[in-house]
Amino acid sequence: MSMVSPVQKKLLNYVDEHFLSYYEAWERSCTALTRSTVSSKRTMAQQTILSQFQQHAIKPQLLGEDHLLLYGERYKDAFSTPLFYYSYDRTASPLQQAEAFAACVAALDLYQQVTGSLPINIKWLFDYGTEAAISEAELEGLLAQHHELLQADGCLWWGAGPTVDTLPFLALGSKGLLSIELAVQTNSTPSHSQYGAILPNAAWRLTWALSSLKSPGEEVLIDGFYDTLAPAEDDEIELISALSESILVSQREAARMLMGLQGMQLKYALLLTPTCTINAMNSGTIAQAQPAHSAYINTVMPAQAKAQVDFHLVPGQEPRAIFGKLLRHLRTQGFQDIQVHLLYESLPIRTSMNDPFIQSVLQAAATACGPELHLLPLTAANYPLAPLRQVLGLPVVLTGMNNEHRDRDTFITYMKLITLLIEELGRHAIDRN
Repeated sequence: MSMVSPVQKKLLNYVDEHFLSYYEAWERSCTALTRSTVSSKRTMAQQTILSQFQQHAIKPQLLGEDHLLLYGERYKDAFSTPLFYYSYDRTASPLQQAEAFAACVAALDLYQQVTGSLPINIKWLFDYGTEAAISEAELEGLLAQHHELLQADGCLWWGAGPTVDTLPFLALGSKGLLSIELAVQTNSTPSHSQYGAILPNAAWRLTWALSSLKSPGEEVLIDGFYDTLAPAEDDEIELISALSESILVSQREAARMLMGLQGMQLKYALLLTPTCTINAMNSGTIAQAQPAHSAYINTVMPAQAKAQVDFHLVPGQEPRAIFGKLLRHLRTQGFQDIQVHLLYESLPIRTSMNDPFIQSVLQAAATACGPELHLLPLTAANYPLAPLRQVLGLPVVLTGMNNEHRDRDTFITYMKLITLLIEELGRHAIDRN
């Protein structure tokens, strides 16, 4: 644990002594909202957040038209302003998604009870739109439109998905993502498989194209795919070395590792190596066997075939550049007939550990969580963080607990983290000014 100052010790003691009243108030809110009738999980999450806003006199503001962001601000004329972004997670319950925010506003109230003041400005931004999570393009447009309103010193992204098990973690960035659809049509209509010797087969054509993308040794064969990879920094290697395999992969998954990966190789491959995965294939339906007295099984050779392929990218790789290399690869390999559609793109992003905002978050988290905290250079999953860096110019760090159930330990950890982050940011801002 980091060295605890007298002020921090006083704050932590106060959290230990009084957090139960805040947690019980949160539980009462949860009970009331659970009994309400809502149309969807997202609607319930929205109501939960709005209820917390109302309880703490925070005026909400909706940003956008199609995909909405909910904005709130606890303003005070101070030198430091963090932006807390809460992403929508379809796999989590509405109350799980609102818990971090409830603990946050509880921490603000507690801090003021102890010190009599709030030394920082706070801004919140919630993914508040449709049932699907916001895309990077949508987020970029909304951030650009409200650039002045969203100015801050750094962003803490809450609610990161399945990155580690149930332990608290911080991540300095995430992998990017290029998701594509490959499609081919070889005939106008399906044909009986008896004509397989003289007619083209869409399923085989797509299979050959897919097999050209990656070797049996897991190497992506697209020319130039690895050329722009940013070399791993020393601090990234140190972070990976300190991580336990067990927090990144379950025991069941560990038994199925590609090529027997384990230890440092496994951790490096998961967090710092790009991927190429086939997620779905479709080329017709499996024929049903005819009755025993039938002379044959009526099988059909498909005229169309499709597949979805994902590339999880690491710093240095841009989705559009990889997309262009993929198109050239298919042409040079003789697959001009394969149609390629870009489904989704998101840039990889990483923030330096040396950034002052990141240092404040790390110090607060280390003191609040102790040895249970795990720090990752990147998440293996993708999050649309790039607009926060590119449009707002903010350093970004992800955090999450990934606890399947609401409980007191999670709530108090969140409270301690925010309480200490307020103290860290406020103290450093005063020192700088």
